[in-house]
Amino acid sequence: MNKILVTGAAGLLGSSLVLYLKKFGYMVVAHANTTQTDVMFDITDRARTHEILEQIQFDVIFNLVGLINNEL
Repeated sequence: MNKILVTGAAGLLGSSLVLYLKKFGYMVVAHANTTQTDVMFDITDRARTHEILEQIQFDVIFNLVGLINNEL
């Protein structure tokens, strides 16, 4: 079975994609930086990102991380 990482899974597109993939039986790991998900880490932290990628060995990664401005 494919192990899939969805980064930015707390966003609208990411959360929809996670639900869609799980519906078809894929093993999905949801990532976010500030919202409770399967894994939480700052994707700009290279050491932590490499640690997670080596630890879980994903087959597919959907990178849906976006930069947002919370001061609007």
